[in-house]
Amino acid sequence: NTTHNLYRIPSVMATPSGAVLVVAEGRFNDNDWNEGSITLARSPDGGGTWEPERDLVMQTGKCANTPAMLLDSGRGRVHLFFALSDARRWHMPVGWYEDYSDAELHIMSSDDDGMHWTTPKSLNGIRAKPGPGHGIQLIWGQHAGRLLMPLRKDGLVGKERLSERIGSFEKTGSPNDGLTGLLTAYSDDGGAVWVVSPVVPNSAANEVQVFQQTSGTIGALVRGVCTSEPYNAPYKRGRPVHWSHDGGATWTPRQEANLSVALLDASTACSLLSIPMGDDNAQLILYSSPPMAAKHCGDHIARRHLTVRGSDDGGVTWPYALVIQSGPSAYSDMSLDRDGHTVHLAYERGEHRFDEEIVHTTFTLTDLMASRITPAAAFTFEAADVGPDPPPSRCSQELDAWCRSNVSHVGEQALARWDLSDQDPTRRWRCYMPSTLSDDRIRYENGSQYWTRDTELRTALDLCLSAAPQPLSPPSSPSQMFAHAGGRALPRDTHALLF
Repeated sequence: NTTHNLYRIPSVMATPSGAVLVVAEGRFNDNDWNEGSITLARSPDGGGTWEPERDLVMQTGKCANTPAMLLDSGRGRVHLFFALSDARRWHMPVGWYEDYSDAELHIMSSDDDGMHWTTPKSLNGIRAKPGPGHGIQLIWGQHAGRLLMPLRKDGLVGKERLSERIGSFEKTGSPNDGLTGLLTAYSDDGGAVWVVSPVVPNSAANEVQVFQQTSGTIGALVRGVCTSEPYNAPYKRGRPVHWSHDGGATWTPRQEANLSVALLDASTACSLLSIPMGDDNAQLILYSSPPMAAKHCGDHIARRHLTVRGSDDGGVTWPYALVIQSGPSAYSDMSLDRDGHTVHLAYERGEHRFDEEIVHTTFTLTDLMASRITPAAAFTFEAADVGPDPPPSRCSQELDAWCRSNVSHVGEQALARWDLSDQDPTRRWRCYMPSTLSDDRIRYENGSQYWTRDTELRTALDLCLSAAPQPLSPPSSPSQMFAHAGGRALPRDTHALLF
């Protein structure tokens, strides 16, 4: 942890010879758009030991991000995709929006388990970002053997497009809405030539991962985007999905939760694996993500309790649940070991934040299959406090007390909430009268009895946290939380710190 101030967005790949590669963004600042590198941690012995980290991509003034690896199992070649941009941030009427419209897709490859890499090159000048996570090699159907990398168009098309869209932003409160789209890059010759699919129009696809069913059909699960819908309706419906029946060349329009509402959207990327199980008609699909639905697009409290779900019926039901991390945890990626039974998992976690470190661990398919949930719907999490990074309950109480002491109104006591108002579409700390809030007193609904006190409440929160810094308090253990449902937890001492 001496080279960069922060590491984010892991991608993991187990090679046919037994090496394990983990790449991540090496950041100098805590944001998505500033100068940064693509950094590699390499284990020559299946995760037993790890070599010192090294930067694979680092260009002054450039933002290298969203790495995603793809293994050509027949050749033993690992392809690494990433985006390179002069990232900017435009100021919108509804707040800041990161503009990655100039993010150019790049690729580099290794034929010796990540020891040496080809010089990065632009992939036909395509403006898109990969994954993040990993791409897949198709196993079933007429396109078996094809290499497929999920991509997304991300951001605005220049400053002129920005000015043209301001009215829409003010209307929907959603700068992402309609400005992103799903597409894929695929190759049938080992990566010598890559073909890029058309962008799915108006798909609003965010970070994306793909999996294949035994029929040959490919599914693409995407992270949701902020919409004008109330509360957390998009996240509670499950992740939107697109389908391809021609090996990734074309995709169906966006379908809401057509796969399973069990896979809620915690406002993070997910990871997917399709694993053959003995014959042509059997498979196990794995899904890794925090299992709670985000309450809004800035709700980082949902980034916790990373869990691997399993489906043995093509994604219709998800009756297996292995809790990997109790507490703050977020982006993850999985790769199947050469033994066909062990799964490598790299993911973000922390005590106070979800992104304090990136670790590597393994679990077996036996571990997952022993974690059956009966019924599958019994496996649920409930989000805690809400906020940009919600405070522990003791600080929530102090913020409420501040509002009661400094804002008075006959017959009601003001409550501190991080939310929108009818006059200001930017989320801020405000003192709200209960009559203006929803029945659960979580979000603003209507009324004029509220007072914006963003600076004062932020100061009060900082004082509370600095007086007695503590991690957010998860349940004592995931296995205790889900004893009624049969959930199991992965022991913490099986993890290796990478970044």
